[in-house]
Amino acid sequence: MGLEILDAQSDAIALIMLGAYMPECDGFEFLARKRQDPRFDGVPVIMMTASSGVENFRVMNDRYGTAQCDRFLRSVADTLTEKLPGFVFGGRIGADVFAFLIEHRDDDWTNALSSGSESPHYGRFVVKFGIYADVDHTLAAAAICDRATLALGKIKKKFGTNIAWYDDEMRDLQLREHQIEQMMESALAQRQFVVYYQPKHNLHTDATGGAEALVRWISPDMGFVSPGQFIPLFERNGFITNLDFYIWEEVCRELRRCIDAHLPVLPISVNVSRMDFEVSDLAERIAAMVDKYGLDHSLLHIELTESMYTDNPQQIEHTLAALHQNGFFIELDDFGAGYSSLTSLSTLTLDVMKLDMSLIRHAARTNDYSILRFATLLADGMRLKTVVEGVETEDQVAALKVLGCDYIQGYFFSKPLPAEEYEAYLTTHCAQEVKA
Repeated sequence: MGLEILDAQSDAIALIMLGAYMPECDGFEFLARKRQDPRFDGVPVIMMTASSGVENFRVMNDRYGTAQCDRFLRSVADTLTEKLPGFVFGGRIGADVFAFLIEHRDDDWTNALSSGSESPHYGRFVVKFGIYADVDHTLAAAAICDRATLALGKIKKKFGTNIAWYDDEMRDLQLREHQIEQMMESALAQRQFVVYYQPKHNLHTDATGGAEALVRWISPDMGFVSPGQFIPLFERNGFITNLDFYIWEEVCRELRRCIDAHLPVLPISVNVSRMDFEVSDLAERIAAMVDKYGLDHSLLHIELTESMYTDNPQQIEHTLAALHQNGFFIELDDFGAGYSSLTSLSTLTLDVMKLDMSLIRHAARTNDYSILRFATLLADGMRLKTVVEGVETEDQVAALKVLGCDYIQGYFFSKPLPAEEYEAYLTTHCAQEVKA
């Protein structure tokens, strides 16, 4: 019926809201038929599903029971056995995971696998395939399955992507992550993690107005380890909270050192991770650490990314309010990097809005600063200071001054600096000493 309506009124339809699971013709079949007619290319589709993810087997177990789900899995196995070309043998190796050995083929045999399958008793289902094609015959069967499983892991949570091929880069990444996990605790104990500081330039005073703390890992065994490698891994395994408290301590030491050396003392912002908010007394622990060094709480700013807010909004709101009541400034990082939520601006206790570097890069590329202008006006209306990240040219600086931005951060003024270079930078770029 939906296809008939689309055919008759395609010019008048602005959006299709599509259920994933429907009788007779489900959402996936609808999309497949829609793609066959180029007249419908311009009509966007939002797919809705009641489950947290497509082929969600734990939900099925809870809903239908293990006996019914086991019968379903046997039906899936029978269907796949008939559908896979050159089938040799296969079996179940996990809750809803199967392994199959098939004959090698040079032609594109995967088209039949990418669109889903049909079971005579249980209806339509979608299977995701991790494929290890160039099999090393010296490997044990378990190692061969592991490589196909690595490929599967890349697409397990990607809607609409059902096939992934193993390559050696996946294996190298797995080995690298294993090495990092083996060394992370000793690296922290040996202080291999080093804090760098990237200055923030105050556009009103034309002088340095603060800095952001950024972590670097310099390993005797692995050399320089990119934050892009170890931070996402630490966020997955939970070690990020240990690292974050280490960074807080290092920043406190740096501020205390500047005070004792009679250097300019400026606020430093420190990133907090989503895992940190699972620490029930986070605000109290941070306050106690800062007090141990005799620092004014306003010298430390807490940075959180907007996407973090969606995880546990009540806990985050409560913790940020407690931190703010303790005199800490709160910065919302990466605003504009994704689908920025005005709800987070209205419900979180904030002092600063940091505009993601993608905004200034888009503005410079298109010579269109309208989005930055809107974000600046929005921040001004909410009485928030603004920091623009990723500023690299004099023209960008001039444009941001006209827009009324408060601070800018980027390579035009300085890259992230180790502590000694940061202290030297302060002595020559601060308008005046700021007392703690």
